[in-house]
Amino acid sequence: MRQEKFHISKEHAAGMRTAAIKKKWELTPYDIRRGKNIHKNEQVSPVNKETMFHAGLYCILSASEIYTKQMRAYNDLFRYGLDKPEIIVNDKSGLEYVLRIARFPNQKSSRVYNFAVWWLESNLPDKLIEDIAHDRKDEIEIRNELAKDCPGLSYKGASLYLGKFGYQQVVPLDIWMLRFLHDLGYDIPVPDYKTVSGLQKGEYLKGEKIFRKLAKKQNLTPMVYQCALWGKHSAWEEKVSIRCLSEF
Repeated sequence: MRQEKFHISKEHAAGMRTAAIKKKWELTPYDIRRGKNIHKNEQVSPVNKETMFHAGLYCILSASEIYTKQMRAYNDLFRYGLDKPEIIVNDKSGLEYVLRIARFPNQKSSRVYNFAVWWLESNLPDKLIEDIAHDRKDEIEIRNELAKDCPGLSYKGASLYLGKFGYQQVVPLDIWMLRFLHDLGYDIPVPDYKTVSGLQKGEYLKGEKIFRKLAKKQNLTPMVYQCALWGKHSAWEEKVSIRCLSEF
C-alpha cells in the first residue's frame, strides 16, 4: 500500500524551531530559585586572601571543562596539598600530575602555576578586598583589570571570579550563555575550541551588553540570570560548591 508523504512548510518548520528554542531557554520559577541558590551558595565565605586564591583556582579550572571534571580537579588540588600559591610555585611537577585529568592539562597546569606566581606579587587582591568593603563600587574596572593582568582568567573567568564575592553586573559568558545568545539570533560566535576559539575582548563586551539587557527584561541581575540559565543545563550540586570546598 502506497503511503502518503507529508511535507512541512518552511514557515511551519521555522515556527517549530522557534518554539523548541523558547522551551529550551525559558526559565520557570524553579529555575530562577535554583539560579538564586547557585549564586548564593557559590559565594566565598569568609572573604580573605586564602579563600580568594581558592576561588581563582576554581575559575581557572572551569575553562572549557564540564562541571564534574572541574570539581574533581579542584578537589584534587586540596587532596594533594596544592592549595597555596607558595606551595604551587615550588612544586610544578606535582601540579602537572594532579591536573593530568583535566581537559587541556598542560594549559591548565601552566595557568594555575602562573596565577600562583602572579598572586604572590600582585596588589590586586588587596584592591578587591577594599572594593568589597565599599559596596563593590568598582566592579567593571576590577573585572577588566583582572582580565587584562591576571594569568588564566580572561573576561569570562574574571567575571565568574567576581561572582564568588557577590558582584552582580559582570557576566560569565560560558559556552551555555554563548549558545543561548546564538539561539536567540544574536551574531555571537560559539567556540568549539577546534575551529572556533573563545571570544575576543570586543566580542565578549558586546555579548555581555546584550545579556544585561535580557536580564533586565527578566527583572534579574545579570549574574543571577546567568546562574539560572546555567543551572537549568548544568550538573551543579549544592554539596560540592566552592563555599564547601574552601573549608578543606
